[in-house]
Amino acid sequence: LHSFPTRRSSDLASGSTHEVFTGVTLVYGNCGKVLTHTFYEGTRVTFYPMTDEEIKYIIDTINLF
Repeated sequence: LHSFPTRRSSDLASGSTHEVFTGVTLVYGNCGKVLTHTFYEGTRVTFYPMTDEEIKYIIDTINLF
């Protein structure tokens, strides 16, 4: 039995383009001071259109979350 959020997320992703951001913050000490450095990178991801059978296969065989 498929959960609604998983199925709905897969349906919405099929054939769409969206942005994925990954962010990192480094925290370190230097001469008694705490320093931080924060950065991020964004990437556009495009999913090819999927049939219902392909979406079902992905949900059934791959741990998406």
